[in-house]
Parts: sequence; structure tokens; C-alpha cells
Amino acid sequence: RGYPLAFLPTHKSHLDYLILTFVLLNLDLKVPHIAAGDNLNIPVFSWLQRHLGGFFIKRKLDNGSGKDILYRAVLHKYMEELLVQGQNVEFFVEGSRSRAGKACLPKAGLMSILVDSVLGGIVPDVYIVPINISYDKMFERGLKYELMVGYGTRAGHLMIW
Repeated sequence: RGYPLAFLPTHKSHLDYLILTFVLLNLDLKVPHIAAGDNLNIPVFSWLQRHLGGFFIKRKLDNGSGKDILYRAVLHKYMEELLVQGQNVEFFVEGSRSRAGKACLPKAGLMSILVDSVLGGIVPDVYIVPINISYDKMFERGLKYELMVGYGTRAGHLMIW
């Protein structure tokens, strides 16, 4: 009721958005539209993400050349329209998953759309819901091991126990 919610969980695992969606469904709350990095636009997972209300966004924008001006404008308008319709949104303010299990520094990108929408009078308000999900055992433990020994990462790579 009332204002849209912006769920801002810390991003420690790929399970974060699945757990939050599951909890919200069990509480009979409207699930959010989830902004996910385009590196997760991979078979099976992308189908699941889209059916949970997710949409994929570019992780890095080219600020220098101006070629991402249209992309930025469309993303801004899409997020605004979700808010105008009273839809909840979810994104990771850190911009990326923490591979060490610690909170990362926040990035302003999608958060600035929320602020612009309120300050510009597009929506009267948006309630911010900070969320932290803690894990005793991390889902991506194998990937963390690879990083610690220096293998690096690959786009769209999910490692399970």
C-alpha cells in the first residue's frame, strides 16, 4: 500500500535475491523487480530470474564516448515507470557480489534514479529497505577458493559447493 519499496540487500551470494523473493512470497508481500547484472544472463538462470521479476542491466557503462546515453535514459525511464506503477524494486547498492563475504562500498547508479524520481516529483516517495542476509556457509565457496589462489573470474560463472 502507498509508496513503492526499494529493497537494497548486501550482495554476498547469488542466493540473496532468491531468498528475499521466497521470504516476501511467504509473507504475502509483492515481490520486487530485480535488477541483475548482464553477466547473469545465462541459460536456465536467466529464465528463472526473468520469471521472478528480474531484468538485466549492463554492469559497466561507457561514460566517455556518450554511446550509452540512450541506454541510460531507457533504464532511467523503466525504473521510473516501475515506481510510478507502485512496483517494488530490488538492486544491490554495492553493484557487485562481494566475493569475500564483506559489504562493498555503495555505488550511486540505480540509487540516483530513486532519488531523482522523488526529487523530480515523479513519485511522492520511495521507502528504502536495507537488508542483510548472513550465511554460515557460502553458496559460492568453490569460486572464492579459485579467487584466493589467483584463478580470477569468468562472466556468468556459478560455482556450487
